[in-house]
Amino acid sequence: MNIYFLVEGNTETKVYPKWLFYLVLELKEVKKLESVKNNNYYILSAGGYPSIKRNYLPIAIGDVNTYQQYNHLVVCLDAEGMDVVDKYMEITDFISNECLSLKTATLEIVIQNRCIETWFLGNREIYSENPKSEYLIRYTSHFNVSTNDPELMLNNGDFRTHAKFHSAYLNALFREKKIQYSKSNPRYVTEESYIQQLINRTSNSNHLATLKCFLDFCTTIKSKT
Repeated sequence: MNIYFLVEGNTETKVYPKWLFYLVLELKEVKKLESVKNNNYYILSAGGYPSIKRNYLPIAIGDVNTYQQYNHLVVCLDAEGMDVVDKYMEITDFISNECLSLKTATLEIVIQNRCIETWFLGNREIYSENPKSEYLIRYTSHFNVSTNDPELMLNNGDFRTHAKFHSAYLNALFREKKIQYSKSNPRYVTEESYIQQLINRTSNSNHLATLKCFLDFCTTIKSKT
C-alpha cells in the first residue's frame, strides 16, 4: 500500500506525517517520490490555493501515473467559504475538464472544512471555560467551539476569510493556555494526545464530519497495510 498526498498548505506537511505515525504506523514516509516501495507515502505541498488545483494537481496525477506503485492519490485542501460538496465537485470537474485521469491509482479528496485549523479547534481540552482574553471572549460569544461543531462556524466579520478567523480563534485559545503554536511550528497539535482528543470528538458526536472522513480513510488504509 503506497499513498501520494498532495496538500494545500505547508502546515499539513508537518501535521499529517505525525498523525499518520499514530493512525497508520505501518506507513513510512519517503522524501523522493521515486523511492516508494511498500507501505510508503510521499507528501507534497502546493503552497496554497488555487495553485494546488491549477498547477500541482496535474503534476501529481502525472507522477502517480509514472510511478505506478502508488495505490492512492490523496488531495487535501480547504473548503474555506464553499460547501464541502461544491468544493469536491470543483476538483473532480477540473480533472474532467482538463482530461486528466489516473491509470491505476484511486483518487481520494479530503476536504478540510473550513481549514485544517478548524479541525484543531475540535479538541475540547484546549477550551477555556472562563476566558480572560478580550478576543477570546468575543470569539466565544460568536461561536462556542467546545459545544458546537467547529465546521459550522462562519466568519465573525473581523477577518477577510473564514480560515483566518478560525486560525485566530485557535491562537487565542492556545495563548489562554500558554501553549506555543504557529503554522510553521504546529508541534502541540501533532502530539498523540491531541489527535486522540479529536478522535474522541468525532466518535462521541456528529461534529467534524470531514475530519471523520479522513480518519475513516486512515482506518481503511491501516487494514490493508
